[in-house]
Amino acid sequence: MEDKATFAIQMVQAPDIRQPKAKGFQMYFDNGLGISVQFGDGRGDDRYGYLYCNQESVNEDGSVSNTTAEIAVFRDTGDSSGFYPLSTHDDVEGYVTPDKVGKVIGILANEADATRALGPGDPLGLRKILQGDSDGE
Repeated sequence: MEDKATFAIQMVQAPDIRQPKAKGFQMYFDNGLGISVQFGDGRGDDRYGYLYCNQESVNEDGSVSNTTAEIAVFRDTGDSSGFYPLSTHDDVEGYVTPDKVGKVIGILANEADATRALGPGDPLGLRKILQGDSDGE
């Protein structure tokens, strides 16, 4: 059984987009940062339990959609210290709207210093975007 630290080091050298277990996707950027955006039926997997997103709906064309997702931000450090603390008590943030997911992806893709990105506090301002009443405005 894999642990959370093993999950954190599944980074790749080149930019990449992956779909782990059809529950969302992971993106890895040239700067060494990555994001996990998970959604689906809310069940997650055996390692992490339930996802923090709304229940999925099945569309007329058979596709499945959610209006929110659970996200995690990380850097390849070789252990769980590479997670960006998205809240005071957790490395993941749930019930994130598509607009906020897009803003976080833009910030991560444009960050020049991955080490600074995971420094103390909230150096990228992600908590403000995620925990604000609006979409980070």
